[in-house]
Amino acid sequence: MKKLSLVLFLITGLLASCEKETNEPGPLDNGLDTTELLGTWNVVGYEVADGLSITEAEGQRITQQYTSYGKDYDMTFAFNMDPQTAVSNGSYTVVLITTLLGQEYTQEAPAYSLFESTAWEIRDGDIVFITEEKEILAKVMEQTENKIVMTMDYNESLEANGGKITTEGKLTITLER
Repeated sequence: MKKLSLVLFLITGLLASCEKETNEPGPLDNGLDTTELLGTWNVVGYEVADGLSITEAEGQRITQQYTSYGKDYDMTFAFNMDPQTAVSNGSYTVVLITTLLGQEYTQEAPAYSLFESTAWEIRDGDIVFITEEKEILAKVMEQTENKIVMTMDYNESLEANGGKITTEGKLTITLER
């Protein structure tokens, strides 16, 4: 079970989940300015809220709530046009806070990627990241010349060591120039 907890922690830190608040602003109504989107940005915020993780192994099922945030950012995120790719480089530290059976646990681990040369496009005023496995819709909540805030729903499953881990939540990423 300790191995599954470690796998869960590592997966959660590397994968994304999101934030949900009733006071959160809605997506941009007027769409994106693609020319302001292009170029290299610094990652200054990574936050997962309302996360839920379900681990199933050996006939057991463990459900954990979690939140996560980043710190010690040394990562860039580039929107390139030719070819149209999104690429992150560098690292940051993921702080994972889980709640299991009423107990809260905090762990930290390094993270090295958000996207590795992923195709992207603008669709209906949102950014869509296109991987071989799926499309990830990023709602742009704020965009200025020097800042982008985007949220993504997260739902991933991973099978490891004879078990299955499913995580979901809402990921918010903040980029600045």
